[in-house]
Amino acid sequence: MKLVVTSDIHNDLALSNKLIETVKKESPDLVVLLGDIGEFGEIPRGLIGNLIKYIDSYKILLILGNHETPEVAEFLSRIYKIRAIYKGFFELNGISFVCIGGGDVPLFMISDSEIQKFVEEIKENVKIKNLLSYLTFIPDTRDLV
Repeated sequence: MKLVVTSDIHNDLALSNKLIETVKKESPDLVVLLGDIGEFGEIPRGLIGNLIKYIDSYKILLILGNHETPEVAEFLSRIYKIRAIYKGFFELNGISFVCIGGGDVPLFMISDSEIQKFVEEIKENVKIKNLLSYLTFIPDTRDLV
């Protein structure tokens, strides 16, 4: 599976254009946006609309950073039909994706204990095959062992 993974675009049109050129060149199976595509809750200017000209919307995964709110993710998901995840799990082509977003600074914050609870729920309830895990917040990993 070919992935294009990026983060922290922050409404930068040059970075958005570079991502789109990479998608056009590489034809990935999935584009993973690891948060902070906009600025502090703003809707990102044209990024998703331009991306879906070159890749099917269901092949775009946004994992919220601290600059996205669940409401922005819901809006982008509803309008563009992308996968926008705060805490979640899905499988694609036999690979399990476990995703959790947020950050340790405002706007959208998540705590180590919330991450720990999510990890425990995944361990208990999901049979994971080939795992790809994405975090947009780096927790104190001593709590996750």
